[in-house]
Amino acid sequence: MPGFAVRRVVGLVAAVVAAAGAPVNAPAADAPSTAPAAGEAKVGEFVATFTERSPLTAPKAMAQRLARKDVGPDYDLSKEPFTVYVPEDYAPAKPVGVIVLLNYKASPEAPKPVLPTFKERRLIFAVPQNVGQPDWARCGLAVDAVHNLKKRYAVDEARVYLLDSDMSGGNGQKASGGQYAALWFADVFTGSLHTFGLVPWRPVRAADGGGTYPLKATAPPAAMLGKAKPHPVVLVRMVDTPPASQLDFDRFVVTEGFRSVKVMKVTNEQAHYPNYTTDWLPEVIAFWDKATDAARAAAAKPAVAAPGRPPATRPATRPATRPVTR
Repeated sequence: MPGFAVRRVVGLVAAVVAAAGAPVNAPAADAPSTAPAAGEAKVGEFVATFTERSPLTAPKAMAQRLARKDVGPDYDLSKEPFTVYVPEDYAPAKPVGVIVLLNYKASPEAPKPVLPTFKERRLIFAVPQNVGQPDWARCGLAVDAVHNLKKRYAVDEARVYLLDSDMSGGNGQKASGGQYAALWFADVFTGSLHTFGLVPWRPVRAADGGGTYPLKATAPPAAMLGKAKPHPVVLVRMVDTPPASQLDFDRFVVTEGFRSVKVMKVTNEQAHYPNYTTDWLPEVIAFWDKATDAARAAAAKPAVAAPGRPPATRPATRPATRPVTR
């Protein structure tokens, strides 16, 4: 039976997906957005401390959504600082997207080489500074970040993305906080990238015939999984010849019905936090935005009734006539 662990090089943080072609233009500013609070539009790189939990991350709500009994003890959001970057030219009239990173390491600073990319693409970036929280809490922090940023800024809710380099799942041993955020909270996040892949929640047979991998993840709620499948998903490969288990797990995501999946190799040097290089992240963002724009355009099309069959008609009948008698 094949080994379950997906042996991936540790030391990477956000990975990548390939959207071929030139980068697409920034999306239109008339996207649906949240209403920001007045006087709180701080810009540039800074440390943010949030105090208001999302209603979705209350322990009882988390336990119910995740279908788990081990949610707790609760975390104190006010003691979980975030490194945040907001484009300097932010204006409430032009809603921005959000990227939340769940990182594999402490993150006291932003990835400065790609801040111009975030500015160009009109994206707020946020990452929890601390690591080591349990998977469900890591998930909760990501949701809380979005909740609070939406209260302070005009956010395009169709462009809320997740960079999942979280190791609370043990480097592919089980579902991470990032997997929970992307799939169990598909009503918050609309696209994701997974450095360590997605752990299957259904039995997966090895392509080489070596058996079936043991399950290490539970299935997301059907409603959330249905919302997640149209979202763009990036699966990272860090080496030219990944282990068979990684290939099998990546195929699972496609066969499970996810409609927009991209796989791309990125080296540790390219995605080593915080020294991201500038040659891969723009492609990831372009891929996400392309799928988002397509979904937006499809939703804007007027519904067209399916052509029906014309009603059946009977041939005209001539009235019966009685023979004339003389």
